[in-house]
Amino acid sequence: QKESAEFTQQQHNNAGLLECLRRDPRLLRALIGTSGSWFLYDVAFYGMSIFTPDILNSICLTGHLIDGSCSQTLQQVSQQSALITVVGAPACYISLVVVDRMGCKRLNVVGFAALAFAFAALAFLWVAAPDAHVAKFVMFCVITFFLNWGPNLATFVLPAICFPTMVRSTCHGLSATSGKLGALAGTLLFEPVSQGPAGVAGVLWMQVVICALGVLVSHVFLKHDWDYTSGRDCTSFLEMNQS
Repeated sequence: QKESAEFTQQQHNNAGLLECLRRDPRLLRALIGTSGSWFLYDVAFYGMSIFTPDILNSICLTGHLIDGSCSQTLQQVSQQSALITVVGAPACYISLVVVDRMGCKRLNVVGFAALAFAFAALAFLWVAAPDAHVAKFVMFCVITFFLNWGPNLATFVLPAICFPTMVRSTCHGLSATSGKLGALAGTLLFEPVSQGPAGVAGVLWMQVVICALGVLVSHVFLKHDWDYTSGRDCTSFLEMNQS
């Protein structure tokens, strides 16, 4: 006996994540995009923010390098950290202002691209102009701004809009878990890389690669917000033709 349309629709609504992925592989593409971009962003973010005091001591803005160690006091480092935090605060607000106009995908792509260029500029200064303390500090402020703009908002918002209701919390949780793994990776990678032959410059070039991958993942695997909310993509498996 042929099942009723109502019963079939209810079966679709009760489908789990694996069944949803089977019916519409584009969900997997979206999940790769949200999880991958969140992972890469947290590698970059936590790889810098947790080790801000170490980076500031390496920049040595207000002190003098003596046998490779900076003579800055703890108070001076704290003041510089506070200034950097202030620089990052308006970036979050600007993201909120422009997200409706740009969309989360563009925030991700532009934000990762800006970070890649900023990390590359600081890495170049680190090697080519080691005594340019002010210029290095300014570039670190620029990096902090873009770490708090773009992907900082988009990586969290995207999983909430691009998955159907019955798997949204699961996919958001998987994406967030990927982000935490990225935070762990960024935290663990900084010290061994910075203490290697390339030093802090090696960390910065590693961040260039991470952010370039963020551009690639966001561009290839994500769609614009309006493509998801229009119901043509992630929810298409709910609109299967009844025969």
